[in-house]
Amino acid sequence: MVDKESQICEDYKNGLGAKKIGIKYGYSEQPIYRILRENNIEMRDSRQGARKYHCNQNYFENIDTSEKAYWLGFIAADGTIVYRSEKSGLEELRIVLAARDTNHLYEFRKAMSSNCPIKLETRTTNFGTFEIVRISIYSKKLCDDLNLLGIGARKTFKIKIPNIRQNLIKFFILGYWDGDGGVSIGRNKRLSFYCSGIFDLLIEIQTFL
Repeated sequence: MVDKESQICEDYKNGLGAKKIGIKYGYSEQPIYRILRENNIEMRDSRQGARKYHCNQNYFENIDTSEKAYWLGFIAADGTIVYRSEKSGLEELRIVLAARDTNHLYEFRKAMSSNCPIKLETRTTNFGTFEIVRISIYSKKLCDDLNLLGIGARKTFKIKIPNIRQNLIKFFILGYWDGDGGVSIGRNKRLSFYCSGIFDLLIEIQTFL
């Protein structure tokens, strides 16, 4: 890449739109898009516009740390992948938690090197009104990597322990347990650890432990 092309690609990856990049370098939009395609830069959906929010889109490309394995497990329990449409390529990782767990979302956002907003919302159901916190990260690359690890759209009945290093599986399980597990104290004051999920996954976890 020549220097100007490199700068154009970097500006786009940092969230600047093609129109503004064209104004900056004296081009129309079409040459900007051509440069981006020739350099294999992932295009944003037009509805996303200039990317105001960022994250480490390569975070789950290689699960090589205990932190990544933990968050992979947590997403397996409490995350949702939303595919808007194949045409748009707009894909979203969404995590919704009870408001009391807000700090956990901030820890996740920090791990992702993201500035995506964490929103506080009020929801009303047949069981009453309660507060939740939500984070949404829009990234086709991020969602594709999660899908390769077995965590995709409609994952509920498909999820298994992913194919990661053996020494990292315990951290995946810890993340999953933090999302869908808990601790209770019986009448005899003995601690009980429990985890909910689909039967096949729970059998895998039990076998590993």
